[in-house]
Amino acid sequence: MRVIHFTVGAGDPLWGTGASGVDFVPMLTGDSAFQVGCLHLEKGAVADRLAPEHSCALLVVQGTATLLDPDRIDLSGGMGIVVQRGENIRMESRGGAVLLIVESVGLEATEVAISTPDRISGQRWPGE
Repeated sequence: MRVIHFTVGAGDPLWGTGASGVDFVPMLTGDSAFQVGCLHLEKGAVADRLAPEHSCALLVVQGTATLLDPDRIDLSGGMGIVVQRGENIRMESRGGAVLLIVESVGLEATEVAISTPDRISGQRWPGE
């Protein structure tokens, strides 16, 4: 067993993506371009040109982030998005956030995971 850390301060600034206030921690690699990493978004962070080399899921662990482009979507802990290779996204966080990034060839969301009104109706977030 190996212990890994992706706490605040464990990453390095994310360069080349129009990012401000964003740190990245590469955590795991595997076969077929499989990678797992962590983004730390400070209060007021902006990432203008996130364009993954492969399909990837951005999963909010803590805090809030707003996807600005192509659609405006507010994300909070327990939510995420799947971005296909070559899609350029813009994101900001007013209050700060921690996101896990899972990247692989041909990543797709399962039907069970996709948010629909029937599926999430009446659900409560922790602390509500």
